[in-house]
Amino acid sequence: MRHVFRSTLALAVLLVGVGLAPAATAATAATPAAESSAAPAAPTCRHTDTHPLLAYGSAGPEVAHAQCLLRTVHGIGIDVDGIFGPKTEAAVFHVQKKCDIGVDGIVGTITWKVLHSGC
Repeated sequence: MRHVFRSTLALAVLLVGVGLAPAATAATAATPAAESSAAPAAPTCRHTDTHPLLAYGSAGPEVAHAQCLLRTVHGIGIDVDGIFGPKTEAAVFHVQKKCDIGVDGIVGTITWKVLHSGC
């Protein structure tokens, strides 16, 4: 009788464990998805006090600021190196065309506003 009781108890524990295993697996599988749905911290650009006219050949922190805005606000994958070269110029052309503002590849007053706020 004692052997039957132990066997029945072992079977009951096994069945309960098997019944809980899918729920535990589902909870564990849901955890990474919940973590990945958290929004990443928004990247920020170092601001400069001035927004000068920038064009091909310009260099410095103001160019780096414009490049950072092109990356973070407009999602353009360019390097933030502070040098207004062909890739930066192409990115400025792209944003100006997309936002339906004057397309000249130069970052002036209107382009600065669009860089900061989007189209």
